[in-house]
Amino acid sequence: MGIIDSDHSLPGQHGDRSRAHVNTNETQGRSDYTYLFPELANDEMAGIFPGTSSDETLVRLRKFEETYRGVVFPNSSMKLPAVYTYFGQFINHDMSAPVGGLLVEAASIPSSSVINVSDPPGLEKVVRAPSITPILQRIRNEQDNPLMLDSLYADGPRSSDQAVVDLYEDDRMKFRLAKTEKLDAGVLGTITKQPDRVIHRSGSPDIPRNAAAQQALIADRRNDENLIISQLHLAFMLLHNKAVDALAATVPDPAKRFSAARALLTKHYHWLIINDYLPHLLSGSAIDRVTRRETRLRTSGLVPMEFTTAAFRFGHSMVSQQYDFNENFGTRGRVDNFASLHDLFVFTSRGNMASSGGTTGQLPDHWVADWDRLTTLSEPKDNGADSIDMSFATDMLNHIKHTGEMLHGSIFYRNLLRGFHRRMPFGQDIARACQIEPLKSVDLLSAVPLGEKGDTTVKNAFKALGFDTHTPAWLYFLLEAQIVEKGQRLGPTASQIISDTIVGLLKLNPASYLSGNEATWHPRMSALKDQDGQPLDSIRKTLLYSVTGP
Repeated sequence: MGIIDSDHSLPGQHGDRSRAHVNTNETQGRSDYTYLFPELANDEMAGIFPGTSSDETLVRLRKFEETYRGVVFPNSSMKLPAVYTYFGQFINHDMSAPVGGLLVEAASIPSSSVINVSDPPGLEKVVRAPSITPILQRIRNEQDNPLMLDSLYADGPRSSDQAVVDLYEDDRMKFRLAKTEKLDAGVLGTITKQPDRVIHRSGSPDIPRNAAAQQALIADRRNDENLIISQLHLAFMLLHNKAVDALAATVPDPAKRFSAARALLTKHYHWLIINDYLPHLLSGSAIDRVTRRETRLRTSGLVPMEFTTAAFRFGHSMVSQQYDFNENFGTRGRVDNFASLHDLFVFTSRGNMASSGGTTGQLPDHWVADWDRLTTLSEPKDNGADSIDMSFATDMLNHIKHTGEMLHGSIFYRNLLRGFHRRMPFGQDIARACQIEPLKSVDLLSAVPLGEKGDTTVKNAFKALGFDTHTPAWLYFLLEAQIVEKGQRLGPTASQIISDTIVGLLKLNPASYLSGNEATWHPRMSALKDQDGQPLDSIRKTLLYSVTGP
């Protein structure tokens, strides 16, 4: 979903935008992007406001973003635990990692087995392709097998790339893990309100990190851009290692056991996407399409631009300003009331974790995620994801303060600009292509949020700039969720595109859960069971299991 893009999400010290690691053996391939509705994107007026030029449309997009950024909005929560925001981000990273662009061809960027950035070069330039052909030719996907956990495994422990091999233990079966760091009392006294009340999870696992290079030693470094997705990536590493142990008696050969463990974890992952994640986020009609395995996608391995550029970016609005994160930071926090969104970016390899006073570069052990809290709704204040609408957590719209990392303004504008660059049609046009009645102007206007104290500035700009009749697709999908589903799930148009994409990628891939007889698989058939011998049939059960036991 592009919940939070790596180099322009929140203030913090990020790495260079170029690839930090280059695989000279070229073991990692690339895949193509596609369009579900190419005829719409090829229209000369795709995404251009009627009666204006390309340049004038850009002026309108910028003006609207500047108006929006100047207003503070009240936020409302979904009746859905916070983990779904970041599970969606993990899915998105496992599907899409664009390289190249209209100004820099993908062929000029060496292939990499370790993914390090999210935006292709050239996004900062005012340029628009005359058709979708150069877009598809010049922007490639570094995830060459989308949705198959390459973001976790890369090409495995027998890779010809030493950086990938180093992700694994010497047995070439399990992931290499690190340990969290316990800060001494003196250091804690400088960074917490009540250091004597800190609860430590001493010896807890952490993803390995290179403190000097500010890098997480994982296959997709975007999965360390905030602490929740970092802990989620760690949970998948732990699950794989548990699968290796669970298969020891039946698959003694190390190479075969690694492959069997990867295949088993991939089945769990696919099953959770289809049976837990999507049913909580998509509209009812799209869930029917998922159940029937209907898809507009006709070629395997291709991620549609309508998905990655617009529909799956709804997750940005689900990001909360603060979280009931663990026993130290939450509704019953012993040290602070909540973990702030800013904190979630500090405690990462590329954040400012060094300022916490640690010496190893690993996560302080009082910042370990409590999956029990993050997978439930807590009282007295909900720990739910924010509603899907046009209101954003304040820190999501902050400027990056470091030179070269933010050339346009907020992530809000970057999403609008990305759609413009990739010739994304207006939301109304995509709705018609999906055979859905477009939303009326009056309804769209009613869903544009008011600022604090009833501020109508954004609503007025939305109308004056013509967004109510020709709505950029990404905004249209957010407003559709608010109008049709009260922000509790996506509306029908975005839901169709997401269903088409995910079902299509899985159905057309012979190694996936939805291919052939694999669609009958259920977690009760797995060697992985919880401590009570029950199947891991929800995201909550799966994450709790990942951190229990040896």
